Amino acid sequence: MNLNDWLLLRSEHCLKNIVLAMLIKVMVLGLGVGGVATLWEAVIADVGVALLAILNAVRIQKM
Repeated sequence: MNLNDWLLLRSEHCLKNIVLAMLIKVMVLGLGVGGVATLWEAVIADVGVALLAILNAVRIQKM
C-alpha cells in the first residue's frame, strides 16, 4: 500500500466521523426545536457523538 492509498483510506474514515457527528447533531437540533429533546438530552447526544468519533479515530490509527 503506497502513501496515496493510505491517505485516501484515512480521509474516508475521517469524513465518515464528521458526517455521523453532523447528522446526529442536526437530528437532536430538530428534536429540540420541536420541543421533544431537552437540554440534557442534547448535551448527552453531543458527548456521545464526540466519544464515538474519538473511539473510531483510535481504531483507524491502529489499522
